[in-house]
Amino acid sequence: FSSSVVNFVSCRWKKWRGFIKVSILELMKRILKNLKSDCYYFKEDTKIRFKKHLFFERIMIKIAVVGDIILDKNSYVYYNTKRENAPVYDCIEERWQAGGAANVAINLASLGASVDLVGVVGKDREKEILQQNIEKQNVRCFLIIDDTRRTSVRHRIISQTKKIMRIAYEDRISLTNLQIQKIINQLKNYDAIVLVNYQNGMITPQLLDALSTISVPMFIDPKSMDLKRRYNFKLVKINSEDCRLATKEKDDLNGGRVLQRKLQTNICLTRGKKGSVFFGDGSKPILAKNTFESIIDETGAGDTFFAVIVMQLLEGKTPQEAIHNANFLANVATQHQGVYSISKEELHDVPLFP
Repeated sequence: FSSSVVNFVSCRWKKWRGFIKVSILELMKRILKNLKSDCYYFKEDTKIRFKKHLFFERIMIKIAVVGDIILDKNSYVYYNTKRENAPVYDCIEERWQAGGAANVAINLASLGASVDLVGVVGKDREKEILQQNIEKQNVRCFLIIDDTRRTSVRHRIISQTKKIMRIAYEDRISLTNLQIQKIINQLKNYDAIVLVNYQNGMITPQLLDALSTISVPMFIDPKSMDLKRRYNFKLVKINSEDCRLATKEKDDLNGGRVLQRKLQTNICLTRGKKGSVFFGDGSKPILAKNTFESIIDETGAGDTFFAVIVMQLLEGKTPQEAIHNANFLANVATQHQGVYSISKEELHDVPLFP
C-alpha cells in the first residue's frame, strides 16, 4: 500500500512540477508589473470605484486643481530698537512657501493623489520660486504665463509667532477667453476637478460656465462668489465669513442651510474654533468639533481641510468620517507656523470617528 502511495505522489509531482514552476514565474511577473504601475481604478456613472490588486493596493486618484496660485513669503523678525519714531526689526529668516490653490494641491499629493495644478502666473522671479516649491512636492505644474500681471505674493512679517503685518502683491485681473480655452483643453482624463478661489481673477463665472460641460466630480472653495445651481458641484466648502457675505445671512448656520437649498448640493461650512458643519441633501447637519485648544498659526488650515475632505469623499468615506478627519487634520495644520501639508501617516493618527 505504501509503495503505491509513493508512486501516486511521484507521478502527480512530475505532472504538476512544470505547472507550479510556470505559476511562480507568472506570479513574480505580476508583482514586478504592479510595482511599476501607478494605479488601478476605473469610473462608472461618474462615481469612482477602485479595483484592488491581490498583493498591492496602490490607488492614485488623478485630480486637477485649478485656482489662484499664491507665493507665501514669511519674514521672521525680532524687535531691535526704535529710530526716527519708527520701530526697527532685524530679520532672522525668510521662508518661501506655495500657498492658495498650490497649498490645496500639495496637500492632496501628500495624501496620495496624482495632482496637476493649473493656474496663471506672471513672468518674474517669483514665478520661478513658486514653481520650484510646488514641483518638489510631487505636483505637476501647468502654468499659463501672463505678461500683464505679477505672480501673486503675500508677504507676512512675523515676530515671535505674532503677525505684525501682511503685504499683498496681487493683480486682480480676470481670465481672457483664450486663457479659459487653454485651461479647458488641459482638463482631460481626470477623476475630479478641485477649484480654489482666492479672488485674484482665476475663478470667474465664464470659467465655471465652460467647466460645466465636463462630466467629472467638481469641488469648489468659492469664497464669497455667487454660485449658480447649474454648475452642479459635488461639494462646496465655505467659511463662516464668506458664507454670510454670499447669502446675506447674519448667522452662518442659516447661511449654510440657505446655500444648500439654493445649490442643491453638499455644503461644508468651516467655522474656525467652532469646528465645521456638513449640510447634505435631505439629512441633518453633521457637526465636527475642534479638539485642539491652542492655535499657533491658522494660515492655510482651510486649504488643508478642503484637501482632506475632498480626498476622503473620493475614496468613498462617509460624510461623517470625512468631516471628522478633515477637521482634525486642519487642527494639526494650525500647530505649525505657515502653510503645512498633511502626510498620509498623520491621517492614520486621527482618532476613530465616535
